[in-house]
Amino acid sequence: MVFLGPPRGEIEVRLVKPPFDAVESARIYFDEYEKLGTPRAEKLSYKSTRYIVPEHTSYAIELTLKKGFDFGEWEGIYVWVYNKVKMSPIGKKKLPKPLGQRDLLLSGKKILVDRLDHAPKDGKLTMNVTLTFRALDTGTFI
Repeated sequence: MVFLGPPRGEIEVRLVKPPFDAVESARIYFDEYEKLGTPRAEKLSYKSTRYIVPEHTSYAIELTLKKGFDFGEWEGIYVWVYNKVKMSPIGKKKLPKPLGQRDLLLSGKKILVDRLDHAPKDGKLTMNVTLTFRALDTGTFI
């Protein structure tokens, strides 16, 4: 779990294992690890690096807009996923500002993102791509 964003724009981010239609109290989350010796940031930011042990499964990104979240003049929220090693985008998802949303959120709001758009595949940008992790396999590759 990580908290991102400025004051009045705090967002909690967690990675969820399937089934995604499970009630919130029954959701199963990936274990996340931080690099050893890296202290937690004292102030909120827009980026975070987490180390996650991959499994042969799909996942979703759970965003919780915290109580008091203010969209202000923002047109929405963008979720960007990057391959940190290759410094290349994996995909993104735009979550538009809810119509008529003008005031601060009176309670937290959860959003589940289980697919990304603009994901590169075979030299083309693909829409509606499932998020998956793959564990490392040993053996001979052909």
